[in-house]
Amino acid sequence: MSFTQEINSLIKDADNYAAKKQYVLAVTYYKKAISFEKEIYGPSYFFIAQDLQKLAEIYLVTNNFKQAEFCYREAITIEETVLGKSHIDIARILADFASLYSQEEKYADAIKQYQKAKKIYCSHLGRDNIEVKRLESRIQDLTQR
Repeated sequence: MSFTQEINSLIKDADNYAAKKQYVLAVTYYKKAISFEKEIYGPSYFFIAQDLQKLAEIYLVTNNFKQAEFCYREAITIEETVLGKSHIDIARILADFASLYSQEEKYADAIKQYQKAKKIYCSHLGRDNIEVKRLESRIQDLTQR
């Protein structure tokens, strides 16, 4: 089995464990896959960012906010390096990151991330896009807390 096949197998298993809410196993498999990806492709490989986002989502669900934040930050750094700071995919991660801050009741940090995401979405999709409107609503809700 090639390294790529092994990584894909680990990710598939991790995805399956996550879907079954077997989070400890999912985390183990994601971490192993990410480690292999970094070893083989280097630290700025695009797919590492995607796997880090999946890992962050599990940490978020399990209330491991510190680890979720670490994963989001690393994913953002990788995607900004690979895609550029204004790529639309960055907006999605920033919005997810903002949700983490919101759950932690770090409203000022959440608003900041939502505003960054909104700016990117606006530049790609326009101010009237539903995603932009959704972020505006979240920002308004958090501002009132």
